[in-house]
Amino acid sequence: MSRSDAALRHAAEVVDVPGAPLTLRLDEVGPAGGRSDALRLVWSYEDPEYLPDDHQPHGRRIRGTTEVAWRPAADARRAARDAWAAAQLAAAHRFKNQVDADSRPGEPWLRRSWTTTEAWLALRDHLAVHGQVVTANRARGEIAVGSAPQVLTYRVDAEAWATYLNRTYQHAPSSDGYIVPTADRLVDGLPQWAADELMDVSGGGSDTIVFTGDRWEWSDDDEEDR
Repeated sequence: MSRSDAALRHAAEVVDVPGAPLTLRLDEVGPAGGRSDALRLVWSYEDPEYLPDDHQPHGRRIRGTTEVAWRPAADARRAARDAWAAAQLAAAHRFKNQVDADSRPGEPWLRRSWTTTEAWLALRDHLAVHGQVVTANRARGEIAVGSAPQVLTYRVDAEAWATYLNRTYQHAPSSDGYIVPTADRLVDGLPQWAADELMDVSGGGSDTIVFTGDRWEWSDDDEEDR
């Protein structure tokens, strides 16, 4: 085994690039097109998709290749880490595209702290993208979206909303079993998960949505008034 091959095999024992599939492995190392200054890394990861008649596990692997610059005279261990990181990033993009994931390859998860003002403005601006914001009254805890006679009112305490957003960032996320955790994807200013929760509740039958402190719910006020 060559020095470069041994260094790459050692580096590939660790999968740590955000978004890289945890089942990623280095299968082959060889010259890239006969060049002496580049290597071709062949990698694979377990296919996350199952067909109707598949056994579990099905054993299929998705294969890919990454060509990297390689200078034999350089620090082999450092060069190997950089080369394997490039292969992991390529695999992360391949995995994301395959399963249409919300991951952000190469971007590590970062702890975030939302002030009450930041959280309120992020919510207001997110809702404004999907309709005209008629009023946004933080003191009353109301954001009304739309135009008469179709106005949807969100009732939310700004401090409770900020606390809810920050609660998610108290601990680094553990792996979902498939990929190395990545940064949260923002959707119109809010984390993907928060935007999804708002989307899930948007199809109800009331004119008012209330934030209870840990979730959004349709208000029953309209039914009680009738």
